[in-house]
Amino acid sequence: MSTLVNDVNIAASFVRDGLGISLLPMTEKQHYLETGKMIRVLPEWQGLGREVYVVWPGGRLMSIRAKRLMEYMQDFFEDSYYFN
Repeated sequence: MSTLVNDVNIAASFVRDGLGISLLPMTEKQHYLETGKMIRVLPEWQGLGREVYVVWPGGRLMSIRAKRLMEYMQDFFEDSYYFN
């Protein structure tokens, strides 16, 4: 039997409560892995990588805050152990 959900928090709750397995983002499961509330069933396997885009309206100057946010996101995705 399988269950389809469209909310990662619900999927994480099912897994945490021992109701099955799921492919979850590291950001959602890292705490539970560290505390032993979840275990990795297939530690050598990972889901497909995804592209992330920052969209900015054309013709408008990007504020310094927006530039810093974009730089932060780029550094996070490149350097974070969540995505390596």
